[in-house]
Amino acid sequence: MEQWLEKPLVRNALYIAFALVTFMTFLVFTFPDHRVKQIVVVQLEKALDNKYDVKIVDIGLWRFTGVQLRGLTLTERVAPEALAPNDGAPESLPMSVQLDRLGARFAPLSSVFNLGPTVSFQVDLGGGYLYGSYHQNGKGRHVKVELDAIDLRKSTIVGSMLGVPMFGELDGELVLTLDPSRPVITAGHIALDGKQLTVGPATIHTEKFPPMTYFEIPQTNFGTLSARMQFGDGAEGGLDEQDEPGAKKKKKKTAASGGASASTLLINEFKTSGRDIRSEIWGDIALASNVAQSRPKLEMRMQFDEGFVTKNSLGPILNMNEFRNGKNNSWYGFVLWGTLGNLRFKGAATAAQGPQAGELQAQQ
Repeated sequence: MEQWLEKPLVRNALYIAFALVTFMTFLVFTFPDHRVKQIVVVQLEKALDNKYDVKIVDIGLWRFTGVQLRGLTLTERVAPEALAPNDGAPESLPMSVQLDRLGARFAPLSSVFNLGPTVSFQVDLGGGYLYGSYHQNGKGRHVKVELDAIDLRKSTIVGSMLGVPMFGELDGELVLTLDPSRPVITAGHIALDGKQLTVGPATIHTEKFPPMTYFEIPQTNFGTLSARMQFGDGAEGGLDEQDEPGAKKKKKKTAASGGASASTLLINEFKTSGRDIRSEIWGDIALASNVAQSRPKLEMRMQFDEGFVTKNSLGPILNMNEFRNGKNNSWYGFVLWGTLGNLRFKGAATAAQGPQAGELQAQQ
């Protein structure tokens, strides 16, 4: 044993191990939880443009090189008068997102393989886990997120963001490559698969169906979801907000790309098939640095179960002009344009025939 200890390599390794254990023990017992929590809260609120109040129940070390937050809550800052009921409308509540646990750590080995600093993270959504990583090198900034069988009934984050309750199970991944210095997505894809997806019931505010200011969404089963989308060059973009479908497409320069065209999200497949409704969406969205200014050029179609229509008295809605104009057999088709912040749509019988019909029409 003494002979082994006399070897410089063994002795130095033991010194390093002892120093590391001592340092970690000291760090665990002296970690400034309260002070670090204050700093994290301030920085998160600043990163969210002070539009949300941030609360953290506890903070601590995670896997030696990281930090984890427990009981993270983001609550939208809304003036009290904006929440008060108006003209018989239901009382609204500020959007609130709750995460059971969020952990992030520096990954030394991955940093070597990726030729750049790498951070791994894990989010406990209550109904499942979200895993991911972020690294940056000379080629760009790279983000990868994986959804692992998220139970939407237990995890309310999606419903909170959309404003309607959601149930079912969701799997998938998101992979993005961003420009090294600008907030522009240069490549990537999104893949989502859902099972037993159900939305509602809920009451939403809308100005798309006058004279109904508030629209009741019954509990609706969308069943399975299969979505495949990819990011690419956005030179062709979507339609301008004032342009209707059929107008000549204009190339636009966006601030997001510093004068060059921003990227485009191409929807290769987006299908749902459920007991109450079947739907399909296709087209592309010209992305902007401000999400609300992104310009979609989309088509969609929906087919409703007759029993669902009768049970929820949807006949008057399906008899509105836009629905009638878009009906073809048992499907209802629509085209969508404008911006995501001011989305416009109209009925289109061609869209009701599916994406293949649009391709044939374009070829002719």
